[in-house]
Amino acid sequence: MNWRFIGERVFNSRVFAYCLVVGHLLALLLFITTRWIQYSHPLDTSNSRPSRKSLLGFIKTILSHPTHSLRRDIANKTILTILFTSNMIGSLFARSLHYQFYSWTAWTMPFLLWQTGWHPVLEVVTWMVEEWAWNVFPSTRASSFAVVAVYAAVLSGVWWNTMVDAAQEGSDQAWIDRKYDYDRDRPIRQRSTTA
Repeated sequence: MNWRFIGERVFNSRVFAYCLVVGHLLALLLFITTRWIQYSHPLDTSNSRPSRKSLLGFIKTILSHPTHSLRRDIANKTILTILFTSNMIGSLFARSLHYQFYSWTAWTMPFLLWQTGWHPVLEVVTWMVEEWAWNVFPSTRASSFAVVAVYAAVLSGVWWNTMVDAAQEGSDQAWIDRKYDYDRDRPIRQRSTTA
């Protein structure tokens, strides 16, 4: 299914296999160093934004203080985004995908499309193209190209859109805490003790 559109000679070549491995590693490294790693460090208290540490700084922190490396204010959507994008990166750079892989992407694609921040019409059209491509049996060059193009576009969209999310997540959580802390303006003695 995956990469069928490039032709059998290229598909079976050792160079193409190496390119897929290198592409897979580079895409993971890109997401790790620019998106995912920032959730592993404490917030910078001066501006409530994730701290910017390098990959080596992250590894050093993990090895020297394994229990102090994780932030506690990570939203559930961030955890899902990390898991689902890493899975999709693996699927994009797999030499071939069997139709069983669709059981993974069918459930993760709506969430990832939402994470792109695209217009809802574009999200629905992209989802429909992906559905069409996976439901063509046997796969064709067009359906294979559609799967690869959709995966690449969605990963790019998630990467661009999560740049904003990562910077705002800590401050968003603080805003939610302030918004729903109805007793925050009263002295502690006068706050209600009932739940």
